[in-house]
This record gives sequence, C-alpha cells and structure tokens, in this order.
Amino acid sequence: MKKFIFNADDLGSSEKVNQGIFRCADAGIVKSTSLMITNPLAKETYKQAIDHKISVGLHLNVTGEGKFLTNTALFGKTGKINHAFKINLLLENKEVEIVLDEFQKQLNLFIKHFRKSPDHINFHHPLYQIPNFTKPFADFVKKTSLPTRWFNDLSGYGCKTPNHTEFGFFDQDSLTLGNIIKLIDGSRSGVIEFVLHPGLYNPDSTSSYNHERGLQTEVLTNPELLAHIGNADYQIISFNEL
Repeated sequence: MKKFIFNADDLGSSEKVNQGIFRCADAGIVKSTSLMITNPLAKETYKQAIDHKISVGLHLNVTGEGKFLTNTALFGKTGKINHAFKINLLLENKEVEIVLDEFQKQLNLFIKHFRKSPDHINFHHPLYQIPNFTKPFADFVKKTSLPTRWFNDLSGYGCKTPNHTEFGFFDQDSLTLGNIIKLIDGSRSGVIEFVLHPGLYNPDSTSSYNHERGLQTEVLTNPELLAHIGNADYQIISFNEL
C-alpha cells in the first residue's frame, strides 16, 4: 500500500501561511507540519495546529528570515549558509559546528516550550546541497532519534525517514490538481513525503513564493484530491506514524 505524508513547511512564518496550512488540514490532506520555533508566532501557532489535529515537527532555520539563537553573520537571508547551498560551497568544519549548535538550540527551545520533542525534524532550504553537510546532519539526527526528511545523500546513514520525498509540487507550472494526482499515482510503494508550502496570498509580503502558496492551497483543498486518494485506497499518515 502507498502511504503519503503531506507535510506543510514554514508553519509560524506568518499568519497567512498558518491560515493556508490550517485550511489544508481541515480539507483532510495535511496531517503533518514543520514549525519555525524562533518565530514570535510559534507558541500560539503550535496550539492552533494541535486544535486542527496536525502532527507538529520542527523546521530548523538558519537561512531564512526571523530570529536566531546564535549571534553570527553566517545565518539569515544574506548569510554565508544561504549562499553556500546555492553554489554547492564547502563550509569550514567550525561553520558546520555552528549550524548544528543552532539546530540543537532550536530543538531545545521546542522542548522547553511544549514539554515534548517534535514529531520530526527537517531544515529550511536545501542545505543538503552543501557538500560537507549531510554526514554531520545525519549524526545530529541520529542522536535525537527523531524521524527526518529523506533525501538521496542521506541514504545509508541509518536515519529514520520515509522511503522517498517528492519535491515536484513547487514551481508555479506544477501547481495543478492534475499534476499532483500524477505525482501521487506515479510514486513508488512505501511511505512518500510530499514537501508542501501552502498559504494564503499576502498583498503585503515581499516573498518570491507568495503567489505560489495561494495556488498550492487551492489545489490541496480541492475535494477532488481527497476523493482520488480515497478511491485509490492510498493512506495519508503523519511522521509520528512511521
């Protein structure tokens, strides 16, 4: 049987993103989401997610907007880490250590706030494109015993992951009902995570992905999608059901 984790990234990044994620949860598609813990909305957003019956993981962030728990110029939209994954740049060992230390601080903050571990962990932006990042990250994940997102370079390290991750529902041209059904039907057997970024369009946002978030939400809340999944006898699960 095919099982799918439709995981919504970026929970807590804005009210509009939260609203889109919750709509997708209420539509029966999204049962798993990843929270940006350093965002001021994090505590209240977590409570709302639980009310919407969503499994909440941790979206580790060193490359986006928001607050960080380490004072370093490496982080943020203009930091070296953001630049490194875009050009496959090797980091110094000390720089990798600083990233993983920040990850641990964010994990500790999640546990402090909610008195439990997240249901999974993953990271913001494709840091796996940094050539010397995967093994240290795998070592970090194994110490937590938490499930994480599968990507090809992580294979063989013994981390608990789905069998595969589907990244193909992202670019604007791909955000159609027909395409996501094609991706679902064409996926391999086992547990597949779909990486999602729903939200509501925000006229005040400067994000380059603002319009696409709204398109994702429209597709994911279309009743035909849930009906297709049910008719095909596929199962929607969350990370805590791995």
